Amino acid sequence: MNTKIGIGLLAVAAVIAWTGIAGAQAAPPAPKMQLPSEVAMWDLSEDWDIIVENLEKWAQDGTYPNVFRITQTGRAFSAIRLRDNPPPSRELAGTPSLQGELEKTGFKSVKSYKCTRNRRQL
Repeated sequence: MNTKIGIGLLAVAAVIAWTGIAGAQAAPPAPKMQLPSEVAMWDLSEDWDIIVENLEKWAQDGTYPNVFRITQTGRAFSAIRLRDNPPPSRELAGTPSLQGELEKTGFKSVKSYKCTRNRRQL
């Protein structure tokens, strides 16, 4: 009797596992762009939800969400903020936030910066 129950439970588990695998959707392929040099690179151009975590001398500005619009041209990319940063950090929407360069295996360089020339007056 115990053997029949064990085999039955094993069969049910196998059917459930098979259903889960068969019904699972594969992740969509990451967008890529073809450069004139025939190298395929990741295409980062779109709006990205991000979490900004300020460190070291900007730690007082804290951690907060924002949205960056990344524009990529070939290997180079840059991003602007789509929302104002919350106080005490006062960078405005539309100001630069990132720039960098890609290489075949990933990021070659990334620079994050604060744009202090467009700060709001208190």
